[in-house]
Amino acid sequence: MIAVGEIPVELAQREQWVLYRLENRPGNPKATKVPYQVRSPRTRASTTNPATWSTVETALTALAGGNGAGIGFVFSPNDPFVGFDFDHCIAHGRIHGFVRGLLNTLRTYGEFSPSGTGIHAIAEGNLDRSRGNVAVGPWGGKIECYQQARFFTYTGAHVLGTPQRINGAQRQVDQIRRALLPATSPPPRPPAPQAPVLAGDLELLEVARRARNGAAFDQLWRGDWSAYPSQSEADLSLAGKLCFYTGGDADRIDRLFRSSGLIREKWDRRIGDTTYGARTIETAITSCSSYYRGLAA
Repeated sequence: MIAVGEIPVELAQREQWVLYRLENRPGNPKATKVPYQVRSPRTRASTTNPATWSTVETALTALAGGNGAGIGFVFSPNDPFVGFDFDHCIAHGRIHGFVRGLLNTLRTYGEFSPSGTGIHAIAEGNLDRSRGNVAVGPWGGKIECYQQARFFTYTGAHVLGTPQRINGAQRQVDQIRRALLPATSPPPRPPAPQAPVLAGDLELLEVARRARNGAAFDQLWRGDWSAYPSQSEADLSLAGKLCFYTGGDADRIDRLFRSSGLIREKWDRRIGDTTYGARTIETAITSCSSYYRGLAA
């Protein structure tokens, strides 16, 4: 059981805590962490409505009473915190060397995720809009960073070698984002000769299914993401394949994706000044353009 004294004081003193439950959604074999209110444990909490958050003391009391699978801290525009999520960075009990280097760079509080395969790090800093929030790291798992409208599960399982308090790290935050996260400025379109831009959507789907990787495309199109660690990674993969066939036409990628079996409510969920779907398409176009630049080099 987590004790209040084990929580960094910078977090413990803020009324930004929720419970969370593990819930299964149709077609998703992986349980989703859903935030719930501390004062009304059967009512969902909102990551944008402070009225649904509580103190850490009341959250821990509710958790001890059997309400929820754990507690979480909500990032708000009114706090100075940035959260990094290094996903699938631990294997056989060892932290991937690249992620260990990122933790050494940040020099702030880090803890293990509930699964024991990822790490959360929280620092004082600010995220400008020059970079995206999600990418695949060199270790093979995702890196995500947020400063509002998200919550991080809190385990209290401190990562040895990291400080036990939240430290300022603006320069380090900027450095990591420049190195690992894609720029949000409009990327150049892929060269026309390389991308077979097809006139009709039905023709596009037919060509995609007949391609060498057609089986993988069709599996994603039908909504089967079992070959991926998470649906978000499958979303990005399908968006990337659609980018190839549409020549990087963001509007057409969005229209096609909404007809696929992967579409879900999260596609239109707000992330800062954009949406999850728009951010996924943006990342896919950036990656696709980088690929074509490599071919042309």
